Amino acid sequence: MGNCASLIANAKEWVRQLERTNKGSKSVPSTTDMQPVRTENRAPTPASFDELRGSLDGRSTSPSNEKPKFTYNKYNRRFHNDEASIYLMPNDESEINRLQDFHYMTKWVLEGCPTLRSDFRSVPVNFGGRIGDMWANNIRNFTNALRPLMEAKWGKLRDEDFRAKIEAVLEESKVSQGHSATSQQFLLCFAMGGCISLVHEQSESTTTAPSGHFTADVQRKSPLRTASPRTGTHTPSDRASRANSPERSLTKPKFVYNMYNRRFHNEESSIYLMPNDETEVNRLQDFHYMTKWVLEGNFHPPIGALLIGGMRVLDIGCGPATWILEMATDYPHSEFIGMDISPIFPTSVKPANAEFIEHNAVNGLPFPDNHFDFVYQRYLLGGYSMKDWKFVCNEIKRVTKPRGWVEFVEPDLTAYSSGPMFQEMMSFIVLAIKGKDMDGTLGKKIASFVSRCSDVPEPSLHSDFRSVPVNFGGQIGEMWANNIRSFTDALRPLLEANWGKMLDTDFHNRIEAILEECREYSSYTNFHYGYVQVIKS
Repeated sequence: MGNCASLIANAKEWVRQLERTNKGSKSVPSTTDMQPVRTENRAPTPASFDELRGSLDGRSTSPSNEKPKFTYNKYNRRFHNDEASIYLMPNDESEINRLQDFHYMTKWVLEGCPTLRSDFRSVPVNFGGRIGDMWANNIRNFTNALRPLMEAKWGKLRDEDFRAKIEAVLEESKVSQGHSATSQQFLLCFAMGGCISLVHEQSESTTTAPSGHFTADVQRKSPLRTASPRTGTHTPSDRASRANSPERSLTKPKFVYNMYNRRFHNEESSIYLMPNDETEVNRLQDFHYMTKWVLEGNFHPPIGALLIGGMRVLDIGCGPATWILEMATDYPHSEFIGMDISPIFPTSVKPANAEFIEHNAVNGLPFPDNHFDFVYQRYLLGGYSMKDWKFVCNEIKRVTKPRGWVEFVEPDLTAYSSGPMFQEMMSFIVLAIKGKDMDGTLGKKIASFVSRCSDVPEPSLHSDFRSVPVNFGGQIGEMWANNIRSFTDALRPLLEANWGKMLDTDFHNRIEAILEECREYSSYTNFHYGYVQVIKS
């Protein structure tokens, strides 16, 4: 538990992805199809623990004349190489993902740990709703990390046999609902002081139900309200009905792929430029943390106390929902609805006060008038034309309650203090998207856009910006440089329209040369935010 909390608390140290969507339970193979395995009770030997972390195989992140920082086991899992520590688990990206999911499961199970006291919660294994699914998926991941240790008892197994055995254990847990000898090995007791203990293996006949609280009842009623008939003159129903008609959905694929195998939405009414594949999800998740640290928070209107008391919040263009997952966890009495053209948001593992819908804002917002207390939208510079912006701002004003709040966050793609290569690349991007009626410098005009959401924007209208270094100045500069690597890779066909077709190595070398130039020139770009209280005349 302590390692998980520490990982989350130090997210600035390049922890990737706090909200990866749980992949859900896998199909369980029949136990009759499994290969014979050795199941005699054998205590793990010292050699088993050595094998768990593995021996050096020539790979290292340190110079050859120094002790390697990491080691790899035979299953290609990466571990620390500190002899003073006996910590068993890996430290690779798969383990980071497990720990991040584990953080949210822990927080929801322990209900936020409002005070330090001794208590525990029993967690169902593979039954009881979302928490049971999360714990089952975590068991899949940590048993995979401990595979050499498990095989010290079970005997050497083929990959498919090992996975089949774990699935059989999880299926048994679902059938018996935690009351069999095998599944009792995986029943966790969480102590609020920070300890984790495994209940010792017991026989079926002597299993005793734990005291404390059982967390099977985790599926609360959805906070997403059914939209009532709209009133007034602002009704986007014509746009929305055309976009969502059954005939439309049956005539074309949901996604398309470009020549570099990047996946994009296939929505004709949207001009959004970026992909929606896993690589883009990772970029957006990193971008969330960079934005949060650069702008010093997840929101800027004076609504902290209102969020604690309970507000209804809409996030337009929520992407993988990193912002909503954080906000919904921090403000459990508020309800959050995320909306995006691409369904890359979580569909099952999410806080009970968060819901998501797949919808394109340029087809109108599918909510009644005066429905939300706070509407948040960011990084849609490449998603709306100037005509779309006018329409969406009117829609946002319509669905926001009188005296509610609206906030926009957008970049200005102008290259400041730049060398010739960075200047040329950013200027070309701004010019190219202008041909699609997009404004690459929209960030510095953000006050004029957010003010459209209120009939009387003054005196609540406020805007500001922060300058973000590119590839210098510490972790933020490194994060922004890494994000530039990712979004230029996503925009590669656009850039090659200017640079010409390039080999992979040549393209990546060119981007690295631009980033090195940015370090030399101390280049930066600006990120803007603006908010306003909605007054309706």
